[in-house]
Amino acid sequence: MDKWIPVSERLPEENETVLINYCRLNEHSVRMAIWDELHCRFYNSEYTKYVSVDFVTAWMPLPKPYESQERSGKE
Repeated sequence: MDKWIPVSERLPEENETVLINYCRLNEHSVRMAIWDELHCRFYNSEYTKYVSVDFVTAWMPLPKPYESQERSGKE
């Protein structure tokens, strides 16, 4: 898996789905979110939550989807 990228180094592409690490009101959390210029949005079963990018400390690209050896033809 890729390493965390501090937002001070660079930002994800617009509308890219990434993992974010954020801290807000002493709440530290890692979530999958969609990135845009003003906020990140992530979802749970009841609502969409928006988090200001000012609270995001780092981000990471999502890993590639799992592919079984049977499907990929590898042994």
